[in-house]
Amino acid sequence: MKAFRLLLLACACALTLSGSAAAKTSNDFAGHHRQIFKVVVVRGLAIGDLPALATEGAVGLVVPNAGPRTSQASAFAGMVRGILYNTRLPKPHDTVLIHVRQANEIPAHGPAIVIGLPPATSAPNDRRYPIAVIGRGYQGVLQSSLTRVPGVVSVDSKLSVREAGTPTARPLTPVQ
Repeated sequence: MKAFRLLLLACACALTLSGSAAAKTSNDFAGHHRQIFKVVVVRGLAIGDLPALATEGAVGLVVPNAGPRTSQASAFAGMVRGILYNTRLPKPHDTVLIHVRQANEIPAHGPAIVIGLPPATSAPNDRRYPIAVIGRGYQGVLQSSLTRVPGVVSVDSKLSVREAGTPTARPLTPVQ
């Protein structure tokens, strides 16, 4: 329950300019680039929502963490830092790379990256969660150079898309 409250606090404060990495917020944003895709964690987003999202953009499944267990807080911590966080290791304190907000509904307009995360409580890391990139010409199935499996991307696939639509290193790309 404490991790869930921290996640809610982090998402509510994501667009402010102050914060600490230790609090697992995305508000200590590095700020060295312009984030052109908003990243939105959608509460209750399920794999069953992907067919509808596929009409708006590219879709896939995301691997939330490395290690045997996962949770919202650990997946969020890795996602905002662009790392595949191993839950057997100490919590990451790297620089936050992206702003993230939380919503109850899928955004009506892109560009946006929408993602579902694991439950707030610790759970086995044996499920994959929905992700969609909406807008800027993304269509089809996402692919990451990290997983090399069409439709399966890693949470550290650099969810921010930077200046003028140029993807970051190891970008999420639609499969042709």
